[in-house]
Amino acid sequence: MARTKRSKAASGVYYVLLRTKTRSLFETKTDYDTFLALLKNEKTRDAAEIFAYCLFSHEAHLVVKEGLSGLSTGVMRLCSRYGAYYNDTHQTCGRLFYGRFQSKPLEETDEILNATRVIHRAPLSLDLGADYEYSSYRRYFKESDLLSSQEIILLAGSNIDYKLFCGL
Repeated sequence: MARTKRSKAASGVYYVLLRTKTRSLFETKTDYDTFLALLKNEKTRDAAEIFAYCLFSHEAHLVVKEGLSGLSTGVMRLCSRYGAYYNDTHQTCGRLFYGRFQSKPLEETDEILNATRVIHRAPLSLDLGADYEYSSYRRYFKESDLLSSQEIILLAGSNIDYKLFCGL
């Protein structure tokens, strides 16, 4: 049976979830940093936008606006490059990511804001704190060449409004 075609967002904005089934996605600080560097490279290469991210040892959550080559191609390149890095660095082989990545189209302003809030609050559910090192919230109110956080802050109204909205 053929798999279901991925839903397209007219806005081009998606919540994306990348998972592994049997091992960690990130074992060292260098792994996290390499993933973020590859994400930045993909953003630049494809003219995509990164609105939020949170990386945990077993999964990565993103809110992105697809770039010129589309969501699937961009995420596939990111996963392929990171998987090759991971397998080479950790002396493993085979697929790192579990199945097809999950995505949810985000059309309305409220959906986009809520998705970023969920991602930014996720470390709290694991007792990692609001200032978790691998959450974009730490970098949200500073200049960043990775994040397009100002667009989200403008949707919320201001820095203070976004902070209050997130409850952090």
